[in-house]
Parts: sequence; structure tokens; C-alpha cells
Amino acid sequence: MNSRNSAAPEARSAGSTVSAAVAVEELEAMLGRLRLTAIRDQLDNLLEEAARQELNLREALTWLCQAEIARKDQRRIAMA
Repeated sequence: MNSRNSAAPEARSAGSTVSAAVAVEELEAMLGRLRLTAIRDQLDNLLEEAARQELNLREALTWLCQAEIARKDQRRIAMA
């Protein structure tokens, strides 16, 4: 296990709001850098819905990607 992975459980177990806020900001920055703006802009709602549907990680990731693709397709159509 690398040091990046070993640090994550410590941050979670600390229960720090600051750590959680930094994690959210870092995730949003990464999503923006990857140009996954639909996921970034709707992250809380998408994660809540995935939890309500009791999706496993693979299903949730697939669903998030589908949301991103749908938004990109909508934008492409609107620009045409």
C-alpha cells in the first residue's frame, strides 16, 4: 500500500470537518481538471441518489459516467 492510500483512513477516522472540506475541494478540483463538470456540478445530488439506490461502487461509477455523457451530449446538440 502506498502512502497516499494509507493516509486516507486516518483522515476519515479523525472526523474532521476541515479534512472533509479539503477532500471535497480536492475532488471537485480533480473533476474540473478532468473536465467532468456534470459530475462536479451535481456531485452531492448524484452521490445521494446513488446511495438511495444502494449502488455498489462499479454501478455508481457507471451511473456517474452516464450522467456526464448525457450532459456532454446535451451541450453538443445545443451548440449544433
